[in-house]
Amino acid sequence: MKCAGSSIELSLLKNCNSEALCTGGTPEEEEMGYSHRNNIFKESGKDVYRFHSHTWPSLFFERIKDTNRWNQYKKITVVRNPWDTVVSWYWWSLPGFEKDSRLLITEKDSQDKIREKFKLFLEMSSIHDSVRPDSMRVFSNPLSFISETNEKFIDPCIDYYIIFENIQKSYNSVCIDLNLSNTLLLRLKSSQRILSYHYSKYFSQETENLVREKFKKTIKEFNYTFDHIC
Repeated sequence: MKCAGSSIELSLLKNCNSEALCTGGTPEEEEMGYSHRNNIFKESGKDVYRFHSHTWPSLFFERIKDTNRWNQYKKITVVRNPWDTVVSWYWWSLPGFEKDSRLLITEKDSQDKIREKFKLFLEMSSIHDSVRPDSMRVFSNPLSFISETNEKFIDPCIDYYIIFENIQKSYNSVCIDLNLSNTLLLRLKSSQRILSYHYSKYFSQETENLVREKFKKTIKEFNYTFDHIC
């Protein structure tokens, strides 16, 4: 979730045959070759996507037809500093509230105002994206949604964790170990983060601790810390 999974999936797809499953991306990304593949199924007479791009291991296992095939593959995912993840999630959710001045962070905002707006976002009860009503920008609570989803990827079945903070080197290491051709990763879904502030600019002590509480597994497993740069 907000950890460059799309970029990794697109790159790995180049090592796969026509039977590979791909969850695909936006219309713009489909033009780059990142399109849905073998993921449309009939349910109640309608075409539906069985897997979305953030399908966690246990959910994938529940939905796959032949569970024996699951054990024949290596499971790869990406992990990212939780505080940075949550900031990325804020910007990805922007179309759902971009007209709401209470939430929209701008260059004119002081640091206190940025933290105030960010806290309001983390604690709000719901967001609905009218632009993309079928997207994952619809949820009950932003922090709970992204933390609960991300934590589900800390799973014993995962064989490789690619580290977002050193993503190209980490990805190359996985490719070498699996004897796959490695390529320069493309940056997908990276334009939403309008302001390039370090994540620490968004957090008060209170919201920093909220994230620490919500991402216990990720922080413990990968020793992530909060860097006070701003």
